Amino acid sequence: WMAKFDRNPLPTRIVWKQDDVVENRFYWLAVEPKSLKNRAEIVATRTNNAIDVQSKDVEQIAIRLSDAMLDLGQPISITSGSVSLFSGVAERTINCIAKTLSERGDPQGIFSAEVNVSLEKDKP
Repeated sequence: WMAKFDRNPLPTRIVWKQDDVVENRFYWLAVEPKSLKNRAEIVATRTNNAIDVQSKDVEQIAIRLSDAMLDLGQPISITSGSVSLFSGVAERTINCIAKTLSERGDPQGIFSAEVNVSLEKDKP
């Protein structure tokens, strides 16, 4: 059954919904374990060198980046709707490469840059 499907380690759209067993990373997104909540949801969409992130339940997100996803030599923009969260060149670091390789042990899951962004809290 699974042989009919191709694995895409870098999808352009991620819908990440936490269940009662929470995870701190999913594809190219990561969240600090202490800030994880049951049933939290994050939707991230990547287009060219732009990423839009939406979440009602998560305040901090690490967005992991690689040259296979976008052009890290050029500025990238990260938004949440109309709010700009980051604009600039993401710095590649050996630390990010080592961290993501040790977490996953998968060469296709290695990221060379990481941008941490804060999302606005829910408004009543």
